[in-house]
Amino acid sequence: LGNGACLPAGPLREPRCRLDQVDAVIVNGSGSQDSHNMQMVGGDAINLLTGEKKSLKEFSGIHFHLVAGIGNPQRFFNTLAEYGIKGEQHAFPDHHSFQLEDLNFPDQKPVLMTEKDAVKCNAFARESMWYMPVVAKPSTSFVSVFQQLISS
Repeated sequence: LGNGACLPAGPLREPRCRLDQVDAVIVNGSGSQDSHNMQMVGGDAINLLTGEKKSLKEFSGIHFHLVAGIGNPQRFFNTLAEYGIKGEQHAFPDHHSFQLEDLNFPDQKPVLMTEKDAVKCNAFARESMWYMPVVAKPSTSFVSVFQQLISS
């Protein structure tokens, strides 16, 4: 749980003691024996200007400027690499307030960013800007526990 501190000093949104008061704990990635896990998965890229959707597989072999202003940008870059997407990685601080200048690269390579960052770039969207939305895919063990909780 990082340094155990809550935001802004650490990664936690609530104190660690809250874990004793919840029905289930779900962790992004692999968790401990007392938790369930989930994976963040993508599959399509969406053009920031036009809304066009393309499968990430269509971008395999194309070199991008990969942009992430999230807590763990390497996870985003690794996910793209799994789809064969390569490019120059640009990691910005979490919650970065993007400006057009941040994405004005000297070449004509397209930009692929996180959905979280894309929201901050709508005002200056270009046709060469794409983002990858992700969805949380919970483990079957969590789904089972959750179904029991809501049916009781």
